[in-house]
Amino acid sequence: MITLHAHPGSDSGNFKTGAIRFFDGYDPSGHFSHSHSQVELICVLAGQTSILVGGHVEQSTAGDIFLVGSGLPHSIHTVSSEQTRVAIVHFDEIFLDDLIAIIKDFQLTGHFAYLCSQGTLWRNQTEGLVPQILKLKDTEGMNAVIVLVRILSGLLGQRKYQTLNQSRPKLVPVLDSNEDKIRVVFDYTEQHYREAITLPQIAAVINFTETSFCRYFKKWTGKSYYHYLNEVRIDKACALLMEDSSKTIEEVCYTIGYSSPSTFYKHFKKVLNMAPGTYLEKINSYKQQNIIS
Repeated sequence: MITLHAHPGSDSGNFKTGAIRFFDGYDPSGHFSHSHSQVELICVLAGQTSILVGGHVEQSTAGDIFLVGSGLPHSIHTVSSEQTRVAIVHFDEIFLDDLIAIIKDFQLTGHFAYLCSQGTLWRNQTEGLVPQILKLKDTEGMNAVIVLVRILSGLLGQRKYQTLNQSRPKLVPVLDSNEDKIRVVFDYTEQHYREAITLPQIAAVINFTETSFCRYFKKWTGKSYYHYLNEVRIDKACALLMEDSSKTIEEVCYTIGYSSPSTFYKHFKKVLNMAPGTYLEKINSYKQQNIIS
């Protein structure tokens, strides 16, 4: 596993590099869903794997590359008898700030942050990037930083990719001076999603009129606030069902802020394109296969 850390209090060019680790035919039961503060880049080198990102499970083969953001639950599992080799790269979020300070014309902040927050998969278009990832094994210091920049730049240059954790907030990849306001909205929603939040109420949080707020929120997220609120609630529902599949769907419905099971079913299916019961069946199936804990 390659780990890149910016040294606290040091200049932007001072980085520390660890070692790379390959996983060859490892036991799926030994790798359960987890999250951490670092951004993670996963490259499937050989074999077939099942990768869980948030509430989404994706089958992958050699050449696939995943990007997993800070705090996003994920796990990797072998799903065939073939030898499995996976390379993993970790780097701190603070590293991105230092990186941008070093390379000012490298536009990472908006689009890259968006892809991290969702969890992103690039398929069958990454042959040229795999050797770059392997090159990190024997690269240190600023040379490792340069290689990583090339890898990230190559991924951002790909036209085809798949975002995985669709229920996470999606920021339009353009940043401006109003970014703090949308963060306040996200934070408020995270704290109060169980409540019946009205448009005047959420607009007042950032001192906007209802009309101005709706326009502003749509600009940043590409959706209405209520659409986003429902996505947040469904995301919480998935987490609850994954953590404790003994909970009834009705219990989860009321826990996350819905007053009607029928409304919950409607929004769950709209967000995930499946009924809550179907999702619960999948989760139980994955647990039986030791794909998730």
